[in-house]
Amino acid sequence: MMYDPPIQRRKTTVMQRIQQAATRGYCLYTSGVVSWDKAQGFADKMAAKYGVDLNENQRSYRRRLKKSNAFLYLYPKKNSDVFLWWLLVTEGVGTVHDQEKLTQISDKQSRLTWDNDYELVLLPKPNSKPTVTWRMTRPCYKQWNQRIRLAIRQRYTDDKVRQALWSLARAPGFSGIREQVKRLYQLFQGEWRRTRKKSEEQPKLPKIFYVRGLKSNTYFLTLIIKRLKSGVAPYPRIDSIKEKNNEV
Repeated sequence: MMYDPPIQRRKTTVMQRIQQAATRGYCLYTSGVVSWDKAQGFADKMAAKYGVDLNENQRSYRRRLKKSNAFLYLYPKKNSDVFLWWLLVTEGVGTVHDQEKLTQISDKQSRLTWDNDYELVLLPKPNSKPTVTWRMTRPCYKQWNQRIRLAIRQRYTDDKVRQALWSLARAPGFSGIREQVKRLYQLFQGEWRRTRKKSEEQPKLPKIFYVRGLKSNTYFLTLIIKRLKSGVAPYPRIDSIKEKNNEV
């Protein structure tokens, strides 16, 4: 039987769902990429072998039997013909432990990542238990550092400065990433003072947004594959969705 999983429209929502699963016992993972033309077969295989399509009642029953559960997360990579995927698994008895090379999410040497841009980490918290959050990977943070420096040193126009600040402010607002954005803002201010004349007013730093409880906005895998096969973007445009809703 075909498994047609719902795929979140927003990257940040997928990241939050992975974060939430990690805090609820899904402490092992494996990940990779799969081409869009093989994504349906891949999802079917994951459902048949590991029960990623089970509902909450079925998962609760398996937990009582000390059996493992698994979630599969898929997301179409931007400007490509592949899906990123993550398989999160609980401890317990199950074929997934025998057939997949699983890694502890807390493993510092092999972190769960989002396309080399972000990594899921366990960070200490004052007077509280460590928290599971996302942060930029070292290469990503280094690239932002370099981008800010080059933008400020660009003379005659501040277009690159404005673009950098606009993009940085829209980084997914998980606590680990917010702390990194704050440090990059400090870098920006210091670099501006060192590089620019006193008469040049520093642009206002954008507000750093928080990620709160995000609502699901999903599309079935079959629809996304159909759109990719037709050579169009994986998700319909927002305005076309509004127009369709207005017609109902």
